Amino acid sequence: MCIVFFLSRSEVTTQRSFNTLKIYSRTVRKSSKNKLKMFAESNWFREIPHSLKLYTPTLVSNYRESSDYATYDLEYLYLLPLSDLLVFSEIPITSWRNILTECRDLIQRFKAYTSDSSVTNIDCKLVDKIYLEKSLDRLASIEDKPIEVFINKCGYSLYDNSNYKNSVEELLLSVSQAVSEVSTCDLSIIHGDFCFSNILYDSRVQSIKVIDPRGLDAQGKISIYGDSRYDVAKLYHSIVGFYDFIISGHYSIKNKKLEFSVSQTGSSLEQLFDEIFFDNHLFRKDEIIAINVMLFLSMIPLHDDQPTRQQAMFLNAVRLAQKLREGSK
Repeated sequence: MCIVFFLSRSEVTTQRSFNTLKIYSRTVRKSSKNKLKMFAESNWFREIPHSLKLYTPTLVSNYRESSDYATYDLEYLYLLPLSDLLVFSEIPITSWRNILTECRDLIQRFKAYTSDSSVTNIDCKLVDKIYLEKSLDRLASIEDKPIEVFINKCGYSLYDNSNYKNSVEELLLSVSQAVSEVSTCDLSIIHGDFCFSNILYDSRVQSIKVIDPRGLDAQGKISIYGDSRYDVAKLYHSIVGFYDFIISGHYSIKNKKLEFSVSQTGSSLEQLFDEIFFDNHLFRKDEIIAINVMLFLSMIPLHDDQPTRQQAMFLNAVRLAQKLREGSK
C-alpha cells in the first residue's frame, strides 16, 4: 500500500516537473535542457565530503548529456518532503523539533568546512550580489507587467515616484541595511535551495535527506560553497514566510491583505525556529528576515504565469518587511 502511494505520487511529481523526472522503483532520473543546472546538481552530490553524504540520496549515475538534454540518476527515497508534511499533514510539534534540529545540525556540519582553501579564495563581494543586486535586477524585469498595476494599487511604485508614498526599490534598499556584508565566517558548503520542498524526512530514523541542491555560486559558476545565511533564510521562508502555502494555494487575498490557512502546529513553528536558530546566537533574526523580504520580491518575475501568486509574494514581502521594522517579533 505504501509503495503504491509513493509510486502514484511520483507520477504527479513527474507531471508537475514537466516530464523532467523519470522514476523507477529504486532510482530517479532527472533530466533538463538546462545542462549547467544538471551538471551543478550532480557535481554537488559528488563533491561534498563523505560525512555529508549521510544527508543525501546516493548518486547512482553521474552527469551525462545528449544533444538536447542532460541527466543524472539518484537513489529514489520513499519519503515525503517537509512541504507536504507542513501543508497537508498534522504531525506533532515534537517531530518538528527533531526536524528543525536536524536541519540546524546539517547547516553546522556544512559550516565545519569554512577553512577549506576553496572557501578562503572566494571573493565575498561577489557573494553579496545574491542579495540586493539580484533583487534589483529582478525588480527591473517586472516593469510594465500586470503585477506592477497591483503593486501600484497597494500604494507602491517600483521606483521613486512622487505619486506614491512608497517604492519597492526603497523597500529593498531599506531592508538590505539589516544584512551585514558577507565575511569569510559566513562562507561554507551550502545546499543553496534549503527549503522544505527539497528536504525529505524519514520518520523511522528521524533524519532528513536533501535533494535538488543549487551547486552554483552567485555568478552562476560551479561551486558547492556560499553564504550559510542563505540556507537559513530559505528554511525560514518555508516556516515564517509560508512559501509552501503560497505555492499550494493555501492563502487568500482580501482588501490587499494576505491571509494563510495555517494549523495551530504550523503557527508554533516560528517560536521553535527562533529557539533552535536564533536564541543561541548562531544567526541573526533581523538578517534572516531581511533576506526573506528580498527573496520574495525577487521571486515575483519567476511566477508570471500565476498572477495571484505574484500578488501574494509581494504582499508577503511587505508583511515580512513590517515584521522587520517591528523588531523581528
